[in-house]
Amino acid sequence: MKIAVISDLHIGDGARSIDLIPKSLIKANHSENNFIKRFSEFVKKESITADYLLLPGDITNSGTETEVLHSEKVLQELQSSLGGENVKIIYIPGNHDIDRSLTKCDDTPSFETIKNNTFFSSLNNGLSNKVYQEPYFYIWEYDDIHVLGLNTSWNISNNDRPKHGYFCHEFSFDLENQLHMLSKSSLPKVCVFHHHPILYENAWPGSDFSTLQNADALMNILRKNKFDLIIHGHRHASHFQIDFTDLIHPIVIVGAGSFSKTLDMHSAEHSGNQFHLIEIGERNDEGHLQGILKSWKYSYTWGWQKNNHEKKVNHEMKFGSCLRKAEIIEKIESYIENIPIKENIISWNEICNAEPSLKNINNSVLNESLTSIKDKTGFEEMTATNKELYLIKKRL
Repeated sequence: MKIAVISDLHIGDGARSIDLIPKSLIKANHSENNFIKRFSEFVKKESITADYLLLPGDITNSGTETEVLHSEKVLQELQSSLGGENVKIIYIPGNHDIDRSLTKCDDTPSFETIKNNTFFSSLNNGLSNKVYQEPYFYIWEYDDIHVLGLNTSWNISNNDRPKHGYFCHEFSFDLENQLHMLSKSSLPKVCVFHHHPILYENAWPGSDFSTLQNADALMNILRKNKFDLIIHGHRHASHFQIDFTDLIHPIVIVGAGSFSKTLDMHSAEHSGNQFHLIEIGERNDEGHLQGILKSWKYSYTWGWQKNNHEKKVNHEMKFGSCLRKAEIIEKIESYIENIPIKENIISWNEICNAEPSLKNINNSVLNESLTSIKDKTGFEEMTATNKELYLIKKRL
């Protein structure tokens, strides 16, 4: 199963390309064009398809009818590029999808414009509109996956600074009751919302306090109900993290970054505009969902390129293994010591075939482990041109 993740498009004058901006909002300083065309060409070249397209909010820049209508056109083109009408779209609103022009006198946020749009209201047979009313969540139950969508922007007003998200304790009971019905299901469980549940380390000066309020309460519910993945937007730098609070059932957290917003210099340098594809496999013997997050970064000069040098999210981020660093080192050293014929080059795939528990280890943990064994084993890691990992014996 493949899940495409696109967040924070900011269609309107917040987007980076003319084709993402309604004609009435185009300004003289908007020069880049054909962003969607270049994405479609990239997807075709890489043979990328998806079963689901998850949109964790901020599709528009200010939630107006003009932007919503243009968003409809853009999303249909994205859906077509990724596989056509068979691609199921799941959309959760963000704080920029609130139509500020319709905000009421009491400062209550209004999603009426995007909610009443024919395209958005028809998603998932109209069930997407469930997230605009109490208790502001909905659970989509498909044949191959369960998706919990949470509206974390339901109470944001024009005057809120910062515009943090909110999970309300009042709705916890309703949520737990509905999730209990899925307790015996072994299907992947994914939670999608807009705001980030963790106060991430900033890659540039200043602090970001617009996290999800009461995130701990939500995280505890998701751990208790054995969710596998959390996917969110809001923060325009992408992020990958595995929450090991519950060692029996860790949760993978993916911060999607921004697909097409005009980014400031720091954001552009640190993360750039991002597109993600999550490939989900089977559960391992411990019940952990195995998979891989693939990510690409966009620049006007180079187009869509693999995230091979990003600090937080490389092109391929594996998940599904909960082995500790010491356990990984022990298994690798044991394999090397027991090789019948001493070799100078060992394929990582070769090691994983002998020790299946080493598959789907998170990249950073694996790199740390391989660095730690250099002196004792004499082997260093090397990636060949075919992207396969090898251990090479150091020359004395």
